Amino acid sequence: MMASVDTLVGGGFALAGVVVQQLCSGLFARASHRRERSARLLSEKREVYARLIVAARMVQRMSKDQAAGLGGTPDPVRVEECLGVLAQANSEVRLLGPPHLVAQALAWEDSARRRMTNGEFSVTDELRIGPLIAAMRQDLPFDAG
Repeated sequence: MMASVDTLVGGGFALAGVVVQQLCSGLFARASHRRERSARLLSEKREVYARLIVAARMVQRMSKDQAAGLGGTPDPVRVEECLGVLAQANSEVRLLGPPHLVAQALAWEDSARRRMTNGEFSVTDELRIGPLIAAMRQDLPFDAG
């Protein structure tokens, strides 16, 4: 009789060990999946933000050249092409960025579109990308690696 109780207790402990191992394994897998998903999202954000900065920089360079009197009359096809790239980058930011960054990016695009289509080129009142980049940096964690 005592041997069967010992066997039952031993089996119970073995079963409990297996259950604890499976729970820990499941929790670890879930945490690992969350970390991978976060890393993937961060990488996607960096790529999208970089595309927006490049597009904004192209428009800014065009605006500066026009304000300084370089390059003559802007080619309407080239202007629309640059603004289209900017709009596409902005639509990607809408999917991944926080609301304050999306609002700032849309306001920058609206300002750039208005200036480029109306020919409002001014050396003193230029399109500034700095605040937009600062907002992006706030959304991305510092990565020392």
